[in-house]
Amino acid sequence: MVRNWHAFNRLKIGSFSAPGTFFANGVGIDFPVSMGSYRFAQNPSEPVVLHLGKVMTSPGEPSRE
Repeated sequence: MVRNWHAFNRLKIGSFSAPGTFFANGVGIDFPVSMGSYRFAQNPSEPVVLHLGKVMTSPGEPSRE
């Protein structure tokens, strides 16, 4: 979770990948879900949950393997 998503908004992105890092498969703002009295973030000043993806492989093998 991050306190706000101003950086994502400023860059006009919802996700990114960072080759060479642990979460190289992707980091992004989680899916916007509203249920009952809970509502997803409406503006960049509100906190959001980030979804971080990692595919575990054997050392030296590409993620496709």
